[in-house]
Amino acid sequence: MRGLKGTLSEAELHLLRSRMTGGLRAKAARGELRLTLPAGLDYDDDDHVIITADEAVREAITCVFRRFDQLGSARQVVVSLRADGLRLPRRDIRTGKITWAQANYPAVHGILIHPGYAGAFAYGRSKTGQHLDVSVTAVTQHRR
Repeated sequence: MRGLKGTLSEAELHLLRSRMTGGLRAKAARGELRLTLPAGLDYDDDDHVIITADEAVREAITCVFRRFDQLGSARQVVVSLRADGLRLPRRDIRTGKITWAQANYPAVHGILIHPGYAGAFAYGRSKTGQHLDVSVTAVTQHRR
């Protein structure tokens, strides 16, 4: 059981988190929120999202979509890329640099479902909530 100070601390943390989330949503609504872009997309000098100038990265991303169009499933795209020995570009979240790695299902699926490649800006697509289960333990649930 928490005392009065503990309860007030919890309430303050909740208030701070809601203010931070509100600020992010307001920036997103104004189009000023800069997120880490996937491989193949970059920001220009005016903070507009553009297709990268790197020909190899553009070709690799285009190849994934082309093969998905031909084969019809992300799994088959992975099998096809691996059979041909093709590697996929990935952006390191910490450094922002492009690295190349062997194709795997999460990478191909991530490319295929990312709204940025369709020219859409998306923020706040998932929601995290907590509730108590039958045994009265806190369960965190992520919903898209």
